[in-house]
Amino acid sequence: MQIYPGSIILGLLIQMIWLFFIPQPEKISSIIGLLIGAGLFHWVAYIYRAIRKRDGLGDGDATLLGLVGFMMGWQSLFFIVLWASILGILGGLIIIRLNRQKIATKIAFGPWISLAAFLVWWKPTLFNLNIVLENIF
Repeated sequence: MQIYPGSIILGLLIQMIWLFFIPQPEKISSIIGLLIGAGLFHWVAYIYRAIRKRDGLGDGDATLLGLVGFMMGWQSLFFIVLWASILGILGGLIIIRLNRQKIATKIAFGPWISLAAFLVWWKPTLFNLNIVLENIF
């Protein structure tokens, strides 16, 4: 499965237009989110490729996380990556089990990033652990 750059570019353009209408601190948060989101996963992919001599994470995943960070701000990235990882592991194991595949089967990570971003945006009090922990303690 591949993440097409055209959809990412469209999202970036829409967010850049939106940045004209929001306050300054949110603009900075969006730009930092873009840099951290894309940069973090590009470095993870680069390091994995250097160590294992094969691809472990697609460039589209890093670009998608950069777009998500650009749209939601850098503060949400930790929880999006956390939930995407949890959902990806559980979902991947289910997919592998149902299709009777080997554990080394490649599973697309982009859908899990998208689902996690949606969940954090839709129910931040449920999926953002900082808010949950603040309400408990």
